[in-house]
Amino acid sequence: MQRGSYLPEMCKARDIETYRDAAHDYLRDLLRTHNLTTIGSMPIFPKRFRGFIGDPLHSFLITSLRKLMRKQRKLRRRIRRITIPDLIRGRRAKTMHAVIKSVSARGRARLFADAMPDARIILLVRDPFGHVAAMIRGNRTGQHTGAVRVETLLSTEQAARYGLNPQIFDALPMVERFAWEWAIMNQKALEDLDGLPQVRVVRYQDLCANPITTCRDLFAFMDMTWAQETEVFLRSSVDYSGSDPYLRLFRNTRRNVNRWRKELSQDDQLRIHRIAQTTGMWQFCPELETG
Repeated sequence: MQRGSYLPEMCKARDIETYRDAAHDYLRDLLRTHNLTTIGSMPIFPKRFRGFIGDPLHSFLITSLRKLMRKQRKLRRRIRRITIPDLIRGRRAKTMHAVIKSVSARGRARLFADAMPDARIILLVRDPFGHVAAMIRGNRTGQHTGAVRVETLLSTEQAARYGLNPQIFDALPMVERFAWEWAIMNQKALEDLDGLPQVRVVRYQDLCANPITTCRDLFAFMDMTWAQETEVFLRSSVDYSGSDPYLRLFRNTRRNVNRWRKELSQDDQLRIHRIAQTTGMWQFCPELETG
């Protein structure tokens, strides 16, 4: 499913009323989209709400489609779009919490908040060093996700505030372009969502340092029940010792949070630090030291 191409990537306050209904329909359609792209990530966790038969059947459908996709590479796109029934039992469907994760919605954060005012929003702000290192890594491996088009980035009030234009931006080294993208996009989302009670801002480094405590707090914020299975998975992820591909559900957070120190040169770190300080976004990582 497309990422709402009919909605502005950077929604200005004056345009929210124009696009509110379309944004609501887009989010509703996302919640109704059940295919490998939206619900097919591994591992698959047992869900009591599907029942004794429904849960293993649901897992079987996902694993079968994933196997078929590996065998029929020419049909990958079609297979990824096949609808997988939820198999949720009766009344449980009305009490379930649906979660949408996005790496490209910061420019639409306030639009989505207004489109679904009853929804809870968690804005996860990563430190600039880790963000830039990850973007460079993803760009190098061809798995770059969440990238913002230059013309879209420079159309924001925040970019104009710092005097950025296409000529200046194109002349910057890649590290600085990624750093400006981090600062401007997060600053826009923070300013757009400021004051909304249904919003919680979380620093990535806090989540990595205290995953159990932070996630418990977020579950409470979302009125979700904390399950022991959730804690078991989090602990296994924190202690994970295997390979660390660009896109993977398991993450050794203690190792991953400081990975940038080995990947970024001292000069690159200073460039990133300067941009973060210039924009005021350093407030989200004042304890980090470069070098």
